[in-house]
Amino acid sequence: MLAVKNLKKMLAKNGEILITVPTGYNPYLDKILKKNKIKFTKKYCLKRISKDNKWVEVKWQEIKNSKYNKPFLNANGLFIGIIKK
Repeated sequence: MLAVKNLKKMLAKNGEILITVPTGYNPYLDKILKKNKIKFTKKYCLKRISKDNKWVEVKWQEIKNSKYNKPFLNANGLFIGIIKK
């Protein structure tokens, strides 16, 4: 969270930060996202639906408890957040 806070301070006027987090990989980041501790301007969520790396856009509820490496190798949920100044 401190890193995001510092990045926000360095943003130019009308600047944007794009943050991607593979859900299920880092319990600390998952907790921050679940508690909505970072205020994003826009949020997007992607869910992996096949082992050949096909993804679909979904609601947060569908990926918030996804597991890394299950059912497919690597990320199975991806959170994308945008912060605008």
